[in-house]
Amino acid sequence: MKFFKNRNDDLQNAFPAKPGKRFASFCIDFIIVCLFSFLVFLAGQAIAENTSSYVSSGEKVQEEIAYYNNMVSDAKLVEFEDEEKTIRDDSDVMILKNVLRAVYHSYNSYGGDANAPFDISTKREELTKWGEASPENDSISYFYLKYVPLHNENSEIVYIGDKTYPSFLYSYYQQKFDTNSSMFTFPSDTSIDDVPLLTKEVASCIYHYLYISETDTLGTTGKTFYDNFYSGYSSMLDNSESVLLKSEPYYTDHYVVYRSNLYTQGRIMDVALIVSCFIGALIGVVIPKFIFGNDRTIGRLLLSLGTVSLVDKKVPLSETIVISLFSIIGFQVVAVILFLFKPFNGVFDTMMMPLIGDKFLYLYYLLIIFLMGIVNNVSTLFSANGQSLLEMAFNVRVNDLKRTDIESDSQPESRSY
Repeated sequence: MKFFKNRNDDLQNAFPAKPGKRFASFCIDFIIVCLFSFLVFLAGQAIAENTSSYVSSGEKVQEEIAYYNNMVSDAKLVEFEDEEKTIRDDSDVMILKNVLRAVYHSYNSYGGDANAPFDISTKREELTKWGEASPENDSISYFYLKYVPLHNENSEIVYIGDKTYPSFLYSYYQQKFDTNSSMFTFPSDTSIDDVPLLTKEVASCIYHYLYISETDTLGTTGKTFYDNFYSGYSSMLDNSESVLLKSEPYYTDHYVVYRSNLYTQGRIMDVALIVSCFIGALIGVVIPKFIFGNDRTIGRLLLSLGTVSLVDKKVPLSETIVISLFSIIGFQVVAVILFLFKPFNGVFDTMMMPLIGDKFLYLYYLLIIFLMGIVNNVSTLFSANGQSLLEMAFNVRVNDLKRTDIESDSQPESRSY
């Protein structure tokens, strides 16, 4: 049991620990605190998820998600894989559907089979599967030509000024496609409800790229046109959904309510995480300090490190308690590791939710602790006794039991007796 006995006298006659060894002991303690914090959090999560506040907020969040999914589906800005409207179609799939509709609309508009602007005979079923682009079928056109006019009596969704809805749509296309707007032709009469029309050349090249060849001249040109369509259309979908989300009365009556309840859930889970890290540090670091003495954690015990006072024979209990409290705060950064596991699963969105008030995020809390730790420990690299700022303030030093019979950088006066 010599390994666990009081080593104060031996530590008093040892040299300061090197920063590398101190860091290694910290890594051991960090892993231990992570383990204990995770085990405690499993229990804390179960408790948090069964509180009345968490449950009621969760029900409201799901209610608002269902409401929004129905609304955005009605606006045809999002398509869903299931009838319950819980699983969004992949954006790549949705844009592919719309480009195929646009190609087929171009094919028909330039004469279709009668004038054969390009041959679709071998892939007709695939090309026509999603129908032809129209104000009823094309996602963006439907939103601005059908949905918005019905819900925009007082410009609740978008302000169109003195424009008609078709002219607003056409100018929106020209804005989003910018230098690529020549891919389309637009009706000269801006009162006509119609979708922008892919030119015959663009439609033919995209069709060739998708169904004939990706590598020949037409296929290469078609890929460029397809990428341009994808970029512009994707941007329009994202921006239009953002416009819908911020529209009134939805934003005030639903989105604010959703966000408030989501933040309540996040705040409850963040508090559970903080308490778990606190208990994990208490079990993994603080309690061992009082069991082994000389401020020795398990990491320091394994690497033969310990703290001694430069003015007293032993480190005063009050100083150990204060340093331990700072250790508990410092080890809150293990929360970043815990975010890799359930219920977070590597999604750090909860870190961006307010912890205090409406603006102080959990991320800020962890960043402040991290920066305090860096500032406190950077002096161990430069000070003669390898002390952190906190150790300097309390006149203590971390010594290494393995460094008793060697020169200490020609500074034997740094010993404490």
